Amino acid sequence: MKRNNLRIFLIIEAVICTILAFMMENPADSFITIMSFPFAQIGEGLRALSLSGISGNIAAIVIYAALCILPVIYLIIRKRKGRAHIEDGLLVIISLLLFVVIYMMINPVDIAIHFGNVVFMDSYKGFMGAAVYSVIAGYIIIRVLRQFLQCGTDDMLRYLKILLSVVCAFLIYRIFASGLSGLKQSFSLLAAQNTDGGGFTETLPLDSLFAAENSEGGLFLSYVFLAIQYLVDILPYAFNIIIIFTTLALLDALEKDSYSQEVTTWAQKTGGVCRIAILAIMLSQIVVNILQLALGSLIRSSYYTLNIPLLSVIFMLVVMLFAKYFEKARELKNENDSII
Repeated sequence: MKRNNLRIFLIIEAVICTILAFMMENPADSFITIMSFPFAQIGEGLRALSLSGISGNIAAIVIYAALCILPVIYLIIRKRKGRAHIEDGLLVIISLLLFVVIYMMINPVDIAIHFGNVVFMDSYKGFMGAAVYSVIAGYIIIRVLRQFLQCGTDDMLRYLKILLSVVCAFLIYRIFASGLSGLKQSFSLLAAQNTDGGGFTETLPLDSLFAAENSEGGLFLSYVFLAIQYLVDILPYAFNIIIIFTTLALLDALEKDSYSQEVTTWAQKTGGVCRIAILAIMLSQIVVNILQLALGSLIRSSYYTLNIPLLSVIFMLVVMLFAKYFEKARELKNENDSII
């Protein structure tokens, strides 16, 4: 995916995730909704079609069987072309899971019987969808690993771009869906726990916020720090996205010419962004913790963190390592050319 197209896709995803975050009452709802899609919708549609009459019932059975057997058909096609490998056996498992999951989505009573509770019906649908997606994800990742082993450098760069694009999409979800819904829940929890403390509730007009700050037990500062904590929490994700875009530019330069000045330039930029990111992540936590400590009881919802984002830091350090490698490779190439 081109970088401009990826930007557009991520912006659209961010908007959708933000809408979902404010629509969902619980942060887990967005996960459940995503995991149950499209299985719950297919089940509801086939159920309605089945109840429409005899012909509708027959059509529903045919569509149900055709959808569930698609992975097996894909396996047969791959086998005939001589491209099937041991991991393609997961396609059979996916097909079997689809038969079970979609059938239970068509007949929600079976979900309640199987799990023994009708109250958390939507959650159970999400769990079943997650089971299917976990097998699909496993199959795709194993296929990608095999491709990595068999492909050349150019193909590997292309697959790496796809992988980084997927990581970007996941990070956007963490920032705008998971993160915002968590912030919204924190706001609601703070208001509920301090309804008798002179603070404001969610229904209080916005122009009363500053008045609440000056009242005894005012919650304005607490809300501010919850928002600040949210920004601190998502900072590693935001920097990872920036680093991924500079890395994608570096990969584009590598595809054109591995020893060009453009490679060196983007390698230096990527390394610089990584250094800034690590400093910003650690300093932001230090500043927020010290401010909360200084303000003490003025904040009703303190959240002290010693959160070292190891995965983000490791990712940034690996990118810095590769950036240095590309810089050194170009220097050696220039030295060899000058000797020749």
